[in-house]
Amino acid sequence: MILASFHQYVAQKMQQNPHNENLNDLLQPSIIVEAISTDLALLGIKSPALRFDAGLASDNMADMVAAAYVWMGSSMGAKVLHHWLQQHDYQHLPTHYYAHMRTLGRQWRTFMQQADLLAQQHHISQQRCVNSANALFNELIAGAGRCAPGEE
Repeated sequence: MILASFHQYVAQKMQQNPHNENLNDLLQPSIIVEAISTDLALLGIKSPALRFDAGLASDNMADMVAAAYVWMGSSMGAKVLHHWLQQHDYQHLPTHYYAHMRTLGRQWRTFMQQADLLAQQHHISQQRCVNSANALFNELIAGAGRCAPGEE
């Protein structure tokens, strides 16, 4: 559920910035959000109601590149999880999200080129980008804690 909340949060932020067209094409936010929603529905889990707010500004390109970096990084984990599920006889579980995120991981070089170009065009602060990525990671960790059994 925390990944669904993360992806919905980032997708909304990305879609609010007209300079994100290339990142949106690369990240495919609507497809990813739909895939994870489909998997959750197949598991009988309602849409995520988890609060996710890393304090990103949709009009700040450093924040948007950081969000795209974390998004693309999650594709690497998705690749590993998808492979593991397929190899350990869990084909009965829905994997639309993992399968699609896995394909995004193949675009890592393209993403890095796009990020470099955006950094040059928009004079992105490297420190702001690092801080924003860390804020996203921290919110993912905090959200996972809110999902833990016995946590509220």
